[in-house]
Amino acid sequence: MYLDKPKMRSTIAQAQPLAEDLRQINGIVEIAVRANGFALAASDERTYGVQVIGVETAYEGKLSTIPGRIQSGQFLSSENAQEGLKWAMN
Repeated sequence: MYLDKPKMRSTIAQAQPLAEDLRQINGIVEIAVRANGFALAASDERTYGVQVIGVETAYEGKLSTIPGRIQSGQFLSSENAQEGLKWAMN
């Protein structure tokens, strides 16, 4: 289980199609795919290690408190997720 040994190489192949199939099963309340990783965030004076969590925006709000924990700005929606990608690449 990933939580027992959280390593970047611990993956589920074809996670999104699997999640779509699981959503069709009666009794499944909700499911969302996530990607977890780590990165360095730097300013002029300091560098920090940060955890990066990639989420399925359409489903994450139904499962976790992540969307409600945003202190500045807004949680990305499926419609504006590409804006976040462009920002991250700069």
